[in-house]
Amino acid sequence: EPKRSRTRRRILGAARDLFLADGYSDTTMDAIAAAADISRASLFNYFPSKADLLDALGGDLESRLLRALTHYRDKHAGAPEVLNALFGRLAEVLEQTALLTRMLFLQAGKDGDLPQLRSELAALVADAQAAGSWREDVPATDAAEMIYLALVASLLGWRQDADTGAVQQRARLLNQLFSPGTQRAPG
Repeated sequence: EPKRSRTRRRILGAARDLFLADGYSDTTMDAIAAAADISRASLFNYFPSKADLLDALGGDLESRLLRALTHYRDKHAGAPEVLNALFGRLAEVLEQTALLTRMLFLQAGKDGDLPQLRSELAALVADAQAAGSWREDVPATDAAEMIYLALVASLLGWRQDADTGAVQQRARLLNQLFSPGTQRAPG
């Protein structure tokens, strides 16, 4: 692995640990440089600001969610099964990373938006609609937005002592809402 990649990972690990221990506001770039065992100038070569560090950590979160969504789409035949698996995995991840995940959404300069995840969710819905397994009277982008907001609600609403079943319940409710037999809303 190239030295630059190792250094970047070390910086992100130090930033993550300090953000969790001291909070985003109280963590300084000097403290991150010291924890990563690099000079302040080197840190700024990698990340010009704390916000850039947080954005990089958020990008890592989106990448993990996208990999999970792709994995479950390959593994399961229908959107309901994919959502159940995705929300189940989210519940497992939140048990380990709840505080950091909330911080990424609450402090991120991009307002915690994950555009690639939204796009992939819309593709999942469109495929399910084409297969007849989801309601077709709701535009795929609108349904994907609801799924995305349910994921964000799970991320932001998570408490350390929360029941993982509550996160998975959101997937079941979404699946019920969009199943083809669901009452159509009046036009």
